Amino acid sequence: NYENVVSITYTNNDNYDVTLEKASCKVGHQIIDMSQVTFDDKTFTYDGTLHSLAVENLPANVKVEYLVDGIEFTGTKNSGTYIVTAKFTVTNDNYVLPIDSLNATLQINKRSITLKPNDIEVVYGDTPKTNGYQITSGEILSNDLESLNIKVVIDSTITNETSVGNYENVVSITYTNNDNYD
Repeated sequence: NYENVVSITYTNNDNYDVTLEKASCKVGHQIIDMSQVTFDDKTFTYDGTLHSLAVENLPANVKVEYLVDGIEFTGTKNSGTYIVTAKFTVTNDNYVLPIDSLNATLQINKRSITLKPNDIEVVYGDTPKTNGYQITSGEILSNDLESLNIKVVIDSTITNETSVGNYENVVSITYTNNDNYD
C-alpha cells in the first residue's frame, strides 16, 4: 500500500471553496500463468545412466526445485518408483503462483536377464569342473558384471565317484543380488 500518492488537480474557480485530499494506491500481485507448465511421468529400463524428470514451459520469474520424499532430487540410476515433486517459487516478490507444486512419477524398471549354465561332461574318476554360462536373454552392463559376482555351481552330488549316467539340473548359477536386475 502506498499512502497519499494519488492527488487531484483543478482549475481555480472563485465560486468554489475546494479542499484537496490525497488517496492511497494498492498495487496487487501479478498472478503468473502456469497453465502451459507440464511435468510428465516417464518410464525407463535400468541402463546405468542418470535419469530425472524436468518441468517444461516454465514461465519467467519462476524457479523450480525437485524433491523426492522432501529431499533434493537430481536424478537416479537405480531401478524403482520415484514420486518427484516439482516445487515452484517466484523469483520476484511482485508475482504470485496459482499452484506451488506438481508431482510426476519416474519409473526405472529392472533390467531383465536370463542366465544358463553350460552343460558339463565328466569322466568317471575325474573332478567335475564348471564350463561357464551363457546370457540367453538380455544383457549385463559391463559396470555391473563384477558386482553381480556370478558363479557356476555343480551340485554336491556330482563328484569324481558319481556313477556313469545323465543327470539333469545339477549345474546352477549363484549371484549377488542387484536390485537393478530381474
